Amino acid sequence: MGYHRACHDQRQRRHEQHHETVRKQLFKPNPTDCAQSGRCNQRYGLVTLDLVSVNDQPLFIRLSSNPVRESHFTAPKSFEELLAALLNEPAPDAATEALIAEYWQ
Repeated sequence: MGYHRACHDQRQRRHEQHHETVRKQLFKPNPTDCAQSGRCNQRYGLVTLDLVSVNDQPLFIRLSSNPVRESHFTAPKSFEELLAALLNEPAPDAATEALIAEYWQ
């Protein structure tokens, strides 16, 4: 999608009866120019993805995007478009299905 992972961090908090782990990743768009405007194409802005687990079991995923509000960047695409790009993928072909089965072993 034209992004790279800029940083990754993990935080653990221990409570009396459980422990919580938050894995946070920040994705930045690759620096490319938009031919029409000459501005840097920010796509959906800066994207943050968090995986929150309790007792090593996934609890939820948090996804957010923050647009850059500088004049040398293009206007960001909407969050709804980001969700559609991430979640509306076509079904995998046979070769991909085989790889998925291999990875689950």
